[in-house]
Amino acid sequence: ELSARGVPNAYGPQRFGNRADNHIVGYHLLRGDRDALSAMGIRFPSRRMHQFFISALQAALFNQVVAQRMEAGTLDSVVAGVIASKEETGGLFIVEVVEAERPRAASCEISATGPIYGYRMMEARGEAGALEGRILSQAGLTLEDFRAVRARGVRRPLRYHPGEVSYTADAEGVVITFFAPKGAFATMLLRELMKVPMAAID
Repeated sequence: ELSARGVPNAYGPQRFGNRADNHIVGYHLLRGDRDALSAMGIRFPSRRMHQFFISALQAALFNQVVAQRMEAGTLDSVVAGVIASKEETGGLFIVEVVEAERPRAASCEISATGPIYGYRMMEARGEAGALEGRILSQAGLTLEDFRAVRARGVRRPLRYHPGEVSYTADAEGVVITFFAPKGAFATMLLRELMKVPMAAID
């Protein structure tokens, strides 16, 4: 079933560090809040670590989009104005006629994407755009805020399709093998198999 409908393409907990606060550091870096950073023990991060923390913030915001689409039951479908990605080529397009594209989403020919927020990111419209804009606004951020840290933004599919899924079971348990695309987190598939709820990361 997961091979057919896909796995939530959220970022796994390892993306947010041992203290699960990398995205919070990224938020304060983006806002230039030195007092908050100092309180967290962050003073002069290297350029590489600066980018890492900002990308963790982007990942946390993306995960909120994934969580809300899952809650609405639309993760593996398309909604008005969403930007879809073609499975074979990765090409992006805005879904204007939902009913025409739903069969392609059901057959995994296309998948809805979510925002890795940035100042040059391709923006969704309609229902999808409203959700993405609301999440960013609730964080007290705008796309333009990312310009200062040179985060251009991209689109990321909301789901991924694991390949060559198989399992073996014995008295000691179950062994699952599969391939995940580059950038996808295997932990998300395991969460789905174990029916662990996915909570949005604040």
